[in-house]
Amino acid sequence: MSACAKKLHSLGITLSQALEYAAQVLSALAYAHAHGVIHRDIKPSNVMIAPHGVVKLLDFGLAMSSDAESHNLDLTLTQPGTLLGSPYYISPEQARGERADARSDVYSTGAMLYEMVAGRPPFEAAGAGGAYAIIAAHLHEAPRSPAEVNPHVPQELARIVLKALAKSPADRFSNAEEFLTALKFIQLDSNRLNDTATVAVAAPAAVDAFVLSDADMERVSKDLASYIGPIAQILVRRAASESRTLHDLYQALAQEISSVSKREQFLAGMQRGSLSRSASGTPSGGSRTSG
Repeated sequence: MSACAKKLHSLGITLSQALEYAAQVLSALAYAHAHGVIHRDIKPSNVMIAPHGVVKLLDFGLAMSSDAESHNLDLTLTQPGTLLGSPYYISPEQARGERADARSDVYSTGAMLYEMVAGRPPFEAAGAGGAYAIIAAHLHEAPRSPAEVNPHVPQELARIVLKALAKSPADRFSNAEEFLTALKFIQLDSNRLNDTATVAVAAPAAVDAFVLSDADMERVSKDLASYIGPIAQILVRRAASESRTLHDLYQALAQEISSVSKREQFLAGMQRGSLSRSASGTPSGGSRTSG
């Protein structure tokens, strides 16, 4: 990563900066949507802050065309049971394996903006549920108002964020341009924004501290490969970038194992302490700051 560019997930930001970054993301999405492209994986680690606060939207690897002609080409990625996106920012329709449209990007951007202004994602989960509990919350639970989590958040901004996070696409902003227009009115009322109130984009410090060393990565890959073969290394690297705890990583990888008994054996490896840890209780690879 360039020294002059940082991923959004590594920054502590003010409310006005959060609005500016979200506006730039929405501007990029509005352009993409106007050209028939849906991103489908909006999250802080796909937003890079370049010099002078310029935002770059990264990784269109899951992007799809919204053209009707592309529908059949996209079936393998949108059929029921297939999840696209990150659990902390996934839209309800994506969580159900349904076809995404511009309003899915609106939802994910709303989840990201919620985290920027509230200091934590709209939904979190602890214990055995892991990522699946978070996905279930996106499907069935109403998020707390970000103004309740952070009293510096204006009520009108909280209302806009919650509209973007509506369960039904029909209740959200219809596209990124409409979401952006709503935010511009908030930005004009600058006296209501507290620039001294810095909020961390990633909520608990332990979340961003999670990372695997190369040795640990190899160990987990070998453990998983004994159940699913050489593709394990690719799956581990992908899951590690999305996991916030060691438990989440194991739970995500276990889903790649079809046999229930073998899945349980793999999960038992975490309890046996197959990964090394530092004295602070985190994996031995250090701190992750790039999201």
